[in-house]
Amino acid sequence: MDSAELDSQRFPADVDCDSDCVELVRDWMRDCGKLLAPLLKSAQDRTEWVETLSHVPRTFLPPEDSLLEEGVIPLDRVVNSLRESASPNAILTVDAGFQRIFAGHYWQATQPDTFYSACGTAPIGWAICAAIGIQLARPEQPVIVLTGDGCMAAYGMELGAMVRYRLPIVVVICNNGAHGSVASRLPDSDLPQLPKVDWVAFAGSLGAKGIRVRGDSEVGDALPEVFEDAIKLARQKCCPVVVDVLTPVAPVLPDADIARTALSEPVYSQDSIAA
Repeated sequence: MDSAELDSQRFPADVDCDSDCVELVRDWMRDCGKLLAPLLKSAQDRTEWVETLSHVPRTFLPPEDSLLEEGVIPLDRVVNSLRESASPNAILTVDAGFQRIFAGHYWQATQPDTFYSACGTAPIGWAICAAIGIQLARPEQPVIVLTGDGCMAAYGMELGAMVRYRLPIVVVICNNGAHGSVASRLPDSDLPQLPKVDWVAFAGSLGAKGIRVRGDSEVGDALPEVFEDAIKLARQKCCPVVVDVLTPVAPVLPDADIARTALSEPVYSQDSIAA
């Protein structure tokens, strides 16, 4: 089968026509001059836009003066510590909720196909199930789930499947005792609150390992080591490891509102740039 025939199968076309690529592009340029003119005219605007972005920090930290409950670990520290402890080829699946926002902002994927999130629908518990299929398809790579206690309440029983098939998946639970994104919109309602679950005991009941993390300055600083130990334990024992981390009910989000327009007045401060 020649390349033209193969391309026709992949990309059905009304008319097959073999052509030299250079000549084809030249032909397009001649016919599309009217369309190309506005693009060339806006080149200066795009140059200024890129220059503006080059002075913006890649990430924005939440305000340092945000109040947190005792023992709570901020979500930005959870994501950054997880990235610090994981290998470059580690795969992260992210569930719906605040952890999805913070993972999208702080997680740095250095290799292709290592960050998965159901962006279109953000279904609760998706990351737990997706991690199983990904780990089966890529047994040589570490797979990590970043989820919440609400998502675990929906699909936590899938830990049993991980145990059954000896999958070394690390499940990091951002445990805030509520559906956090809902709680932030309904601050005066107790409807988003969730019953307290001992996720370490739950993991043990299904044959998985469990680690409980409650924060203070010392534990927070040691968080990368906690995650690193969890990843090693999962690989050594060929079983899932659950890391239950106490996080804020309604965390303060990073100030990343530069998306309003890249060519308007900057909405970041010089202090944030210097930091």
